[in-house]
Amino acid sequence: MICITLDMQCSLCGSDRFHLPTQPGESPHVRCANCTAVKCQTLALESTLMASRREQTPPRHRAA
Repeated sequence: MICITLDMQCSLCGSDRFHLPTQPGESPHVRCANCTAVKCQTLALESTLMASRREQTPPRHRAA
């Protein structure tokens, strides 16, 4: 496993540090490095990050 900082937060403890599997035999889950809660499947990480970013970004207003 590798521990990295991601642009999303754990829904349980608020941490932005996560463990990602690096070896074929490891669990396929992205887990919080602080509380070990499962955030998502490794294969769904990109879509999870995009969804998290949409939640954090305020909507843009078009100029009239």
